[in-house]
Order: sequence, then structure tokens, then C-alpha cells
Amino acid sequence: MEHGMTLTPHNEKAAAELVGAIVLISIITVVIAIVAVGALSKAPPVKIPALDVQFTADPVAHTITIYHKGGDPIPKGQWQVLVNGIVATAQNSDTSGIWAIGDTLTVTGPTITPDTYVEVVYVSGGSDSYLLATNGSSIGR
Repeated sequence: MEHGMTLTPHNEKAAAELVGAIVLISIITVVIAIVAVGALSKAPPVKIPALDVQFTADPVAHTITIYHKGGDPIPKGQWQVLVNGIVATAQNSDTSGIWAIGDTLTVTGPTITPDTYVEVVYVSGGSDSYLLATNGSSIGR
């Protein structure tokens, strides 16, 4: 009589199918996670302040005054005044640096005509800027 062990045959095909299913589920899970991160990780939208202004001009004194009639206060550095498309230096009547309701911005120096075009632009943290107010196509009419 022989002494020894008898080996039972293994069903390797069933093990390969199980490993294949686990790998496939893992790949699908990773793809879903990557798509979800890409879709949900967008930056929040920029909050553009509301603004209602009144433009007045004094051609003799070469000044344009922009009165903040309503809307959100805007900190210095987050607004620009453009006169005929060129950035102009504007002085805020409020020395705190925040342009709020009741405050005025005064631009001095440009030649003012009835066709002078004035824009107030909001400058966000990046390189984006948004038009907040404009005098249309004329000032002081």
C-alpha cells in the first residue's frame, strides 16, 4: 500500500472569475470617484455686488462725480473707474476705503464732453472684472 496524500482538483476557473469581478468593480469605483471629484470641485461663483449710482460732471472743474445711491459696499481695490475706456484715478469721499451708500467717487483731470463715457467696474480676486454701472453714452445730459 502506498502512503501519501491524494490531491483534490481545484476549480481555478471559478477563482479567476471572482478575481476578475473584484478588479472590474474596483476600476468602476475609481472611475466614478474621479468623475465625482471633477464635477463637484468647481470653484464657487463670484458674488458680484449690486450697485446703483448717479453720475454728474463739471466740465469747468474737469471732474466727474459718481454717487453711490444703493447696493452693496465695495472695498477699495475691488472697483475701478474707466473714463472713455481708460482706468482713471478716483478719490473716495469715505476715508475708510469702502465705497458705500452715500459716498462719492470723484475723478479729476479728464477732458469732459457730453460724449464722455464712464464705467464702474468690479475687480474680483483674479483677473476677472465685471461692469457694475455705466453712464450709457453720455454724461450730464
